[in-house]
Amino acid sequence: MKNIVVACGSGVATSQTVASKINNMLEDDGINAKVEAVDIKSLDNIIDTVDVYVSIMSAEKNMIIYQQ
Repeated sequence: MKNIVVACGSGVATSQTVASKINNMLEDDGINAKVEAVDIKSLDNIIDTVDVYVSIMSAEKNMIIYQQ
């Protein structure tokens, strides 16, 4: 089973909606995958365990968050 993570700033409304739509599309095509919505700050802890990362934030915002 593939692991897909959808990330946005808070991991709530937008990422949940997109994750649900991706999950429905995969189910319709008979693809077995786990789709999870997370906040962007959680990526550091899980990025190495996922097969696909979907960002709903602009690249500039992602870069700002990852600069530590």
